[in-house]
Amino acid sequence: MCDRNGNPAEPAAFRSKSGENYNHKTEWAKLGRRVTGDRPYNYYPRGRVEIRNGKAVIFLNPVLDTDSVLKKT
Repeated sequence: MCDRNGNPAEPAAFRSKSGENYNHKTEWAKLGRRVTGDRPYNYYPRGRVEIRNGKAVIFLNPVLDTDSVLKKT
């Protein structure tokens, strides 16, 4: 959860180079095989949401850019 400017509502340990986001590869490595299915961090297509100035912008992997996925947003 975050405020309308994207600032976390609770303390967060960000690992990206900028220090303002999560690093997917690092976070994936923290999960057990039971969760990851022993798949590499980049196995599943993903996206991200950036929130700034009260606006949410969704970045989506082209594989997920389908009508059925977009209808769920």
